[in-house]
Amino acid sequence: AATATAVVSVTMFSGSTKALLANVSVCPLRGFGTEALWLRPCLDLEAGQLTAHGSGRALVREARHLASTAPETAEQLLDLAGGRPGAIDGPMVTAAARLNDEAALESFRIVGTWLGYGIADLAVILDPGTFVIAGGVSYAGDLLLEPAAQAYLSRLSGRGHRPIADIVMGR
Repeated sequence: AATATAVVSVTMFSGSTKALLANVSVCPLRGFGTEALWLRPCLDLEAGQLTAHGSGRALVREARHLASTAPETAEQLLDLAGGRPGAIDGPMVTAAARLNDEAALESFRIVGTWLGYGIADLAVILDPGTFVIAGGVSYAGDLLLEPAAQAYLSRLSGRGHRPIADIVMGR
């Protein structure tokens, strides 16, 4: 990300998803870190579909729904939550997914897909060299990154005429 000409940091908080744009003409923020996002310098995705479907809260909502409606797919997830779907939280979804819990993995596929759609839409507008995914949900690593990258590539408009941005996890 350090050598890219434009970087978009997409930060997934528990209840929202926001983007910080750096080194792009609509918002030159050279030198700012992701903490500048709280200042809402450029793009606030709060009211959009990315927040509704591509945030930490969305991950938990999906996992709780699947654990309630298809408990046979959520054995590890329900074990971690003491058998109570309403007690499921984000770290539990990540832990269960790492144990190959079907419901937890599906929750990451759903949220990762929405994230990928969102960054594909941002790419069409901004043509960044890199997307940096940050925030609590990003600690899940490839559980989130793989479906996001697949959705990004499938949704990116004009793929043959624009560069494909790197998608990396923030550190």
